[in-house]
Amino acid sequence: MELLPAIEQRFGSDTSPEEREGLDEIRRLITKASQRARVRIATIERLALQSGAFARMEVDFLFDKTRKLLAIGYNVGERRRDASYYDLLASEARLSTFVAIAQGQLPQESWFSLGRMLTRIGGEPILLSWSGSMFEYLMPLLVMPTYENTLLDETYKVAVRQQIEYGKKWGLRGGCRNPAITRSTFVSTTSTGRLACPAWGSNAVLPRIWSLRLTRRRSR
Repeated sequence: MELLPAIEQRFGSDTSPEEREGLDEIRRLITKASQRARVRIATIERLALQSGAFARMEVDFLFDKTRKLLAIGYNVGERRRDASYYDLLASEARLSTFVAIAQGQLPQESWFSLGRMLTRIGGEPILLSWSGSMFEYLMPLLVMPTYENTLLDETYKVAVRQQIEYGKKWGLRGGCRNPAITRSTFVSTTSTGRLACPAWGSNAVLPRIWSLRLTRRRSR
């Protein structure tokens, strides 16, 4: 709308009908664009408020004050927290802990309660995750900052390099997305499998999972 005064100044006695018609059209379009912009801005502001409300999830009922960790779930029928906890820093669990601390729902001590189990891959230190997948290592970076020369930052770099090497060695595709798989059970279900490197995973079943996957691949 700031352009309208400048356009008004262009109108004068020496303005030709064609110029006046063009200037009128420009003024009409600017006015219409301004109205649409106000509507769009109002929509964006409303969506921002909704997003903020959706992000404000209550997590205190999942928080164990003794362990200073979040439980993996809550049994509504028995009205109790599950007995297992999200306890590794190198996993997606750090994202929920980070956000909850930022919102003031969890104490800062809960961040330092996340496990920092270390191993060495190719002579380089790396934090262990549950399964060794890129999802666990990299997904939180969609929201969280990273800082050069920190343990987490070095872990990200080592994890990416080593998964590339692992994939080349076994002829496997790698990435940060867990693939959808169908499990044959009493009730047919679809869940996610892991594209992961066993050496970084603290889950003891990983070698068997990968052994089965590699056997199937080679038999094709």
